[in-house]
Amino acid sequence: MIGAGVGLVVSSLADMVVSTLSTTGGGPVSTPLLRGIWRSLLWLHRRRTSHGLLKRAAPVLIVLVIALWLSGLWAGWTLVFSAHTGAVVDATTEAPASFGDRVYFTGFSLFTLGTGDVVGGHAGWRIASTLCSFTGLFVVTLSLTYVMSVISAATEKRQIALLVHGVGADGVSLLRSAWDGRDLSGLDDLLTEVGPKLALHAERHLAYPVLHFFHAAERRAALAPAVVAVDDALRIAGALSPEVRPGAVATRMARAAIEALTERAGVDDGGAPPPIPDITKLREMGLPLAAPEVEAAFSDRARARLGSYLSSQGWQREAT
Repeated sequence: MIGAGVGLVVSSLADMVVSTLSTTGGGPVSTPLLRGIWRSLLWLHRRRTSHGLLKRAAPVLIVLVIALWLSGLWAGWTLVFSAHTGAVVDATTEAPASFGDRVYFTGFSLFTLGTGDVVGGHAGWRIASTLCSFTGLFVVTLSLTYVMSVISAATEKRQIALLVHGVGADGVSLLRSAWDGRDLSGLDDLLTEVGPKLALHAERHLAYPVLHFFHAAERRAALAPAVVAVDDALRIAGALSPEVRPGAVATRMARAAIEALTERAGVDDGGAPPPIPDITKLREMGLPLAAPEVEAAFSDRARARLGSYLSSQGWQREAT
């Protein structure tokens, strides 16, 4: 029983440490669980569009994963303190505690509460209860820090979307806003600002995998449609002659950030790519675009991966 209890405590701590302190992805237990729940919610969303359902998912999932860590600790330490008859005793009579009292003892040891009516049976078990208190304090403190970091990252996720959608709701609108009759240099400022933010957000997907489950109910605050809009604009601009395109450095930076984001988000290239935008309005404004060149710019597999990312965030090409 001690082995099972120690194993449960260690696995809970390991999952929490990997989820909160590493930058290589989420915990081996919590992350598959959260992804499974998210896929179920997406399934419901696609059959009856409910952005409100997805919007409420992230806070619930965060509470769920913290509850998973704490319950794992509680159950594990309860098994440890139930392994020996004299592990926990009545403080007055020194009679062995019941199983219910051992559960109670473990709980107040973890959260540093209780009346002291049951105690560790001898010095070794009292030291174990101190270690139990340390693990509980460690998990609670680190969980609070984790929540604050995730909320900050989720706020910045919305900020990126608002920056993009403030210029244009889609790729064609972005190019129309940037076109000055000669070139698209007006897009450079947006790409220079958004590119590094997207790259940082991509890396945060590894540090905080739960970030993927933050969903904005309003399209203008949703990152996935904003990323598709930037990608559309860059692909269409790439079909123009070099002297008309946005700056090469800003373009490469934005492209690299989008590629990193779709990789870090854990999506594949098996999804349906977003449709090619209608360039009619851009031609009417004087942009020298040819349909074959534009179609060729949208033909690679990265476009399909971007479609998978859009779908995994609960969005389609058109607002619903």
